[in-house]
Amino acid sequence: MALKPDRQEVYSDIRYFMNETGERGCIVIADTSVSGLGGLDDAGSVVKKPTDSGGAPIGMLMNDVVNVDLSRYRLNEQKDEVQMGSKVDVMRRGGARTNMIPAGINPINGSGAYYTTGGLLTTTNNGGNSLVGRWASSKDEDGFAYVEINLP
Repeated sequence: MALKPDRQEVYSDIRYFMNETGERGCIVIADTSVSGLGGLDDAGSVVKKPTDSGGAPIGMLMNDVVNVDLSRYRLNEQKDEVQMGSKVDVMRRGGARTNMIPAGINPINGSGAYYTTGGLLTTTNNGGNSLVGRWASSKDEDGFAYVEINLP
């Protein structure tokens, strides 16, 4: 689990595709190295998890992206799963309670929220990580904290 039900989506965008697996609650960036995607309605609308501190943040992933054999399994709609290569819901403005926080990072209410490798959220700008919002709580006993995302 990467998101608790405690969330408020002000602005979500569903025009993006994701060609890798991902867990909801992480930050995704624009994938500028896409090719061979002529069958998509917009080949430039592809997101991915960041592998370093560079890249333009698009928003917070709100679906679990899985890679399963659909001839043998069904997607779990209760978990809001989508198949890899499908459209995903990306929250650009709003707030959510997530545990996508690296070990040892303890958010402080009101401090800036930055993304890091793998789309995890952190409290510091290490090596050019972009500001994606602000923390609205500290970690609870389960390791979740509320973050407000504010991206144009």
